[in-house]
Amino acid sequence: MKRSYTPYIHYISPRVTYYESNTMIVFNPMNVMNLIKDLQTDELPFINFKIGGNLLDFDGSVDYLTTFTANKKNSVKAKIGEGLIAKK
Repeated sequence: MKRSYTPYIHYISPRVTYYESNTMIVFNPMNVMNLIKDLQTDELPFINFKIGGNLLDFDGSVDYLTTFTANKKNSVKAKIGEGLIAKK
């Protein structure tokens, strides 16, 4: 693991998420995008993305042609999928 290849989230909007709600994620992919080569038409640039145990669905907003700029703020829309029931 290297810091230059560890993506991080700046923020999500709205801050409260629930099943089937839409959210905007602002993140920095760092240099991970340089590792991704020759995606097939049914592959996405990221496989799993979770917030609070909920998987996110990027259908319709991300495809194999989507690119993100390294070391800059990028944004992407997602739909919150099923997840664990929160204790709070």
